[in-house]
Amino acid sequence: MKTINLIRAKIAMSPQVEMVTVLFRKLSLWALAILIVSGVLVSGIFYYLQIRRDQLTHTQQQLSQVISQSETKEGLLVSVKQRSALTSKILGVQHPVGKVFDTLSTVVTSGQMTAVSLDDHNKVLLTIHAQSITDVISITDTLIKQTTTNLVRSPQLVSLTLGKDGGVNVGLSFIAVF
Repeated sequence: MKTINLIRAKIAMSPQVEMVTVLFRKLSLWALAILIVSGVLVSGIFYYLQIRRDQLTHTQQQLSQVISQSETKEGLLVSVKQRSALTSKILGVQHPVGKVFDTLSTVVTSGQMTAVSLDDHNKVLLTIHAQSITDVISITDTLIKQTTTNLVRSPQLVSLTLGKDGGVNVGLSFIAVF
């Protein structure tokens, strides 16, 4: 019976061919080692980049939430800013009406006043019901004294009506000084 030998028989090679064969084996081992090391490095870098991308995505979502929450606040702040600008504009043209009422309280008593109006040019129109002419004279004297202290300007007697009961209705006007 014949046997088949599958093991390769050693072939005698020259020393130069054997040296080249050993060199190729070493080079192939080094190439395989470099390939494995570079594969591990590329895998590590890819893993690091994937983790970093997930972190940045999470940060982006958080910042997007903060921005969307801040939109409402920003809208309210813009509204407040517009309203404050409007308010300051209104306050810029407004005059302290309290000074007018302080002046009126020194001129007449509240029981004598029947109407008060103030126009855009600071002109005050005052309607008074007094018991007698003496009261009217006292009121006009007080109003004239207010002109000397520069609280009012240009006082004028607009109307004077004597009632049947002896009362006097007087219309006075003056320009309030602020």
